[in-house]
Amino acid sequence: MVYRSPTQEQNAAQALALRHLQGRRYSLGGAMDPVQYRRALAFLGGGCDHTVGERAVAMLLADLAPGPNGNAALVTDRRVLLRADDVLADVPFDALARVDAKKGLVFDDLWLYTRDRAHKLVGLQDQGPLVSFLQALCAVDPAWRVPPSLPLVTPTDGDPSGAGFLRGSACSGDPRVLSLASVLEGAWRRELLPVERARDLVARVSLLDRTLAYGRGARGGWWLSPLSGPDLALTLARCFGAPVGVHQAGATQMLRFRLGGGGNVAGAVASTAVGLLALGVLGIGWVSTPGRSVREIDAHVLPAEGSTGFALLEGQGKGKDPLSRQGPELLGAVLDRLPALEARALLLRCAWGWEASLDSLERIPPEAVHGRLREAADGLDLRPFLDV
Repeated sequence: MVYRSPTQEQNAAQALALRHLQGRRYSLGGAMDPVQYRRALAFLGGGCDHTVGERAVAMLLADLAPGPNGNAALVTDRRVLLRADDVLADVPFDALARVDAKKGLVFDDLWLYTRDRAHKLVGLQDQGPLVSFLQALCAVDPAWRVPPSLPLVTPTDGDPSGAGFLRGSACSGDPRVLSLASVLEGAWRRELLPVERARDLVARVSLLDRTLAYGRGARGGWWLSPLSGPDLALTLARCFGAPVGVHQAGATQMLRFRLGGGGNVAGAVASTAVGLLALGVLGIGWVSTPGRSVREIDAHVLPAEGSTGFALLEGQGKGKDPLSRQGPELLGAVLDRLPALEARALLLRCAWGWEASLDSLERIPPEAVHGRLREAADGLDLRPFLDV
């Protein structure tokens, strides 16, 4: 029997999670520990799609270390992300058709069936409440399983850039977001920026806001960044050092970074905490599991409207595994570091637009940046942007 209710029409997953997802390893909504939540995103290799306003509802944490015992799950208002050992599954709720659980002598099996494929996960600990939740969700009409989208920018006749709306509705409470929104609102009102450019930057600042509030977002297997493609490529070099190889494949730029020496200039990396991690201090790469180390990283950068998708993969060997499989600690450190660098880059773009390279803009003294922005927003405090 398929049923509906007003609550489920708004957020079926949240309503059902409160009823089913109870247990020692489960945490709901605001009770989720932020540090563990960010670790889980890196371990699962994905997060919420901030371009549609996806939100995390609950998580199941057992063991976030790579290897045969590693397993976790994240339930959002639109899908479930799961990992058991090296098997990762990303299943949208509106595609979910059936859920089966089978008891084993040692490990239990979990089967998730969609319209065109089946996902099997073995050894997911304490999976009973999750199975109950997903089976209850299958009884909801697929048309009512996910809430309406919440776009990054919401322009109106009186607020065509959407900056005013963002300033009043920002979810992170981060002063950098509020400052950038004020700059963009003042810039288009005083005709310092064309409204189309201001709207594009508002969407990027909104994505930064949701990233700060809800962790690194992802869409279609790509992590999401508010930066442009070239700006993100340079920002990744701030984390890993100069790339030892750059290749273009259609719209995707591919960069290879070597950790622990080789082609990197240590000075470009060691000024950041992530840089010290990437160099491994001892110059042997990031040791993620006993007897293994990540020595090369391939970054794929794919620009899109209002954002850029990126993927980080282990570069060595024939296979190109996502960094989340064997190096979630390193991936997590990079994802934690990026928002400060992204906020600084967006500030410079709000001040000078897209004509100059980010590399040249980063050399401009803070006083000059402040002077440039003062005309758009009085009383702007740049200090939160400088801690990068």
